[in-house]
Amino acid sequence: MVLVGAGLLTGCGGGDDGGAESPQAAVDAYVRALNARDAPALEALAPPGNNAADEVRRRIDDFGGKEISLGDVDISSDISPDVANAQLTGSGGYAERLTLTRKDGRWYVVLGQAEQDPAKQTASTNSR
Repeated sequence: MVLVGAGLLTGCGGGDDGGAESPQAAVDAYVRALNARDAPALEALAPPGNNAADEVRRRIDDFGGKEISLGDVDISSDISPDVANAQLTGSGGYAERLTLTRKDGRWYVVLGQAEQDPAKQTASTNSR
């Protein structure tokens, strides 16, 4: 199982940095990870600093191991050059919409929530 995850990261060009080289590469790596039920590979596709564990488990429960074969991928970037939406459809009635984001030249699937840095909380939220 560890070798599968390493292969997926290498295959999407992620290495230790995670993410992918393009929106399409991020989508392809995402579907490969779902098909393999590979939580570490999915977490590597989440933006740095996001806590994606719960959402990754949910998506594996919903779509994992179903041998999804993509039929149509429509990727659009209307909001910003660093944000894209991907509408996916595929075998077995699979349909999902993903939001992708670019950070430091790498593309990530928006999974989970950004973790809060306690040092960045304002004084007003800590005092009363």
